[in-house]
Amino acid sequence: MKTISSILALLALACLVLAIWSAEHNIRWAITAGLALIVSAGLWGTHLSRVEQTKNAETRLGGTTP
Repeated sequence: MKTISSILALLALACLVLAIWSAEHNIRWAITAGLALIVSAGLWGTHLSRVEQTKNAETRLGGTTP
């Protein structure tokens, strides 16, 4: 999931660059970049939430986290 999120973040960056340099379609590229950033942040947040849940479960069970 981190990989997909990173790819979407790079896509968002590319779209923002296109929004700046393209005079004709700048609104379309800016909207695409915004949507990609929102999805990327959501995926990254989901990943961090799962990591935290795993850490909490291991702590409750007496295990150690790497």
